[in-house]
Amino acid sequence: MKSRYWRLTTVVRGLLPVCCAAVALSLLPLQAQAQADSLFHVTIRGWAERAWLGIIDLNHSQGGRVSERGILRRFHEGIDNRYFLDQLTADFPLVSDYEWYRRDSGIRWHTGSISKRDVIIYSEFKVRVRLGSKWAVGVRFDKVDEPVAQRSVFRIAAHRELSRGLSGHVQLHLDTNKPGSDLELGVDWRHRTGLKVDFSLAVLDLANDLIYLGFKAVEQSLADSTLEYERQPIIARLGIVYPISPQVRVEAYGAYMRPSTILAYDQRIETDGFRQAERFAFGALMVELAPLAKVRAGVFLTTIRARSEREPLSPSAPVAAYRLTERTTQFAVFAVAQISRRWSVDGWLRRTWRPEDRLFPNLEQPDVDFDLDSWNAQALLTYMAGTGITTDLGVAWNRAIVTSTTGQVPSRGPLAGIQYRIRYDVGWRSPQFRFLIGAGTDIDRSIGSITFGGVRARFLLYW
Repeated sequence: MKSRYWRLTTVVRGLLPVCCAAVALSLLPLQAQAQADSLFHVTIRGWAERAWLGIIDLNHSQGGRVSERGILRRFHEGIDNRYFLDQLTADFPLVSDYEWYRRDSGIRWHTGSISKRDVIIYSEFKVRVRLGSKWAVGVRFDKVDEPVAQRSVFRIAAHRELSRGLSGHVQLHLDTNKPGSDLELGVDWRHRTGLKVDFSLAVLDLANDLIYLGFKAVEQSLADSTLEYERQPIIARLGIVYPISPQVRVEAYGAYMRPSTILAYDQRIETDGFRQAERFAFGALMVELAPLAKVRAGVFLTTIRARSEREPLSPSAPVAAYRLTERTTQFAVFAVAQISRRWSVDGWLRRTWRPEDRLFPNLEQPDVDFDLDSWNAQALLTYMAGTGITTDLGVAWNRAIVTSTTGQVPSRGPLAGIQYRIRYDVGWRSPQFRFLIGAGTDIDRSIGSITFGGVRARFLLYW
């Protein structure tokens, strides 16, 4: 009886903020509604941008530039079986991503609890200012704090209109770790039909060899190794947005890094180190359908893959040779509907595969063949005035299965399990401002418990 009473009390406590918000809404006068956005769309550009940050800012991924955990580093001791559920309920929805990326200036962040002590925080700031009729300067700053990365990525770009619909840009990523700064050159083309094409080439770690070899940076720093490129990493990136018709819209994003090779060694004993060959690529495709003016539905597919091959520079070097392959692939279906001027509903179902293989050719350690597959879904009902109170109520679900268990990856606890989360949020919005704070109640079927699902918040401001 005590267990049943405790579970009922937990659910009631969790639903109390939603009841209070509903009462508040019933007492407030209705606000004037903003005009419906004729550019109401879904986008997966946010996924592509985060994949890009992960490769240009490897220095601030967990373990540093040449960590044994590879390039993607999806697993960590601070991650448990609720981590991915925490991420998806804290993040901005796909429609909000579209609104963000079609504007030049703004700031947004979201945060969510991932344990009794820790939260994840994603912050984005951008501004673009015209300098005359042809030139513009843009600044972007991304701050990421999560178990697998602590990033502070500052980028500044000069944009130049070249001809009708065509422009070019030069962008510099400035890193606090100087060797990690990057240079990107790109062109953007916009057609009157709505077709958009963006292409760029980026040279990663542009000044690495100059700083490590020319300036002997190790002599003046706390670093214990010199990093030297035998083959510099150069990445080509492409983005396409194509409205095929008023009812069909396609987005595609991709990046490919040519095979690169980096040496890491003790400056005093150059053979006491290793050579690491690296490959990286990602791709994403989304098809969005508009069967009705206020309905968007479709599918998207994303994949990201990295391979690292390490070998010692000499037989006496204390380094194990290995080949590590990391890959994450997801396929999803989604639907978003504005059912009235104040109410909307959205939902999606996603399947994700996360295999990781580590082979030791010289049998120094046991091989690793690990695969974390998951299903997750979310359905959300949202109330929003043009200016005024906004609130939502929804349910999220995650089912994770470890399909290969040869060897293990780092995690705080078991990664497999089935969790449900009843989520509720309340906040304030206007055409240029959003603030939302919420919480959740978790039902974990894998251990048969009902617990508090943590707190999250989102903030967004345009100008």
